[in-house]
Amino acid sequence: TAPKNILLSDKIENPLLVEQLLSKNSSFKIKILNPQIGEKAILIENARRNAEEALARRNSESANQTKLLKDLANKLNIEKKLKRIEVYDNSHIQGTDAIGGMIVSGPDGLEKSAYRKFNIKEPTAQTGNDLAMMKEVIHRRFSKLLSESSDQTTENWPDLIIIDGGAGQVSAVATALKDLGITDLHFIGVAKGEERDAGKELFYRHQKKPFSLRHTDPVLYFVQ
Repeated sequence: TAPKNILLSDKIENPLLVEQLLSKNSSFKIKILNPQIGEKAILIENARRNAEEALARRNSESANQTKLLKDLANKLNIEKKLKRIEVYDNSHIQGTDAIGGMIVSGPDGLEKSAYRKFNIKEPTAQTGNDLAMMKEVIHRRFSKLLSESSDQTTENWPDLIIIDGGAGQVSAVATALKDLGITDLHFIGVAKGEERDAGKELFYRHQKKPFSLRHTDPVLYFVQ
């Protein structure tokens, strides 16, 4: 339901007709106002300025995010534009309550509505085997995607997968994807060094040597 009074910064065509249409589904008459002076005019100007500043911040963040995605693609030798990145991690408590988590990032930042949680099934959950859990999560995720659409250009298909883990996790993901007949999906594992210090992460790719980035590299901050 629309509010009783709608304040606009600019005039519109046929305001009376719009009022009638809005009032038709309301129990009261709705008025469209275009104040030029007074308290309501100040209110509109404040709203306009806030919206303008919010748009500028969003555009700035989007431009920065777009650059980070482009730089990440370059460092991984990925030619296609990264529009959707899926990040996977698993957790369990001494072999119980095993779950897998997926978060999604894109040109507009983190897409929380696309996040997913996977309850690891038995008997995999009981083993506490992180590699087996990762394989199960990836298999379930992409078998579902294949059932919905085998076209990897659709918006639900990721352009890159990032896994929390090293060579073992990367190998598990490679096996899961191969079993599903998916051979051209980019994925990397990211693991902290022996001292588990942020900034010393190693990037793992299937059947390739791991590499690292400068600890001040913005792309590393983005991945972290």
